[in-house]
Amino acid sequence: MTALPALRVRVAVKGLKKLGFEKVRQKGSHAIFHHWDKAR
Repeated sequence: MTALPALRVRVAVKGLKKLGFEKVRQKGSHAIFHHWDKAR
């Protein structure tokens, strides 16, 4: 199995936002994202 390429956090967050995810909270370095069409 090949290793995944390293990503910068800002690039990963930008990609998640493009996919419809929204950061709802963060504690330290751990961020929690929810998708807009899921019931939460």
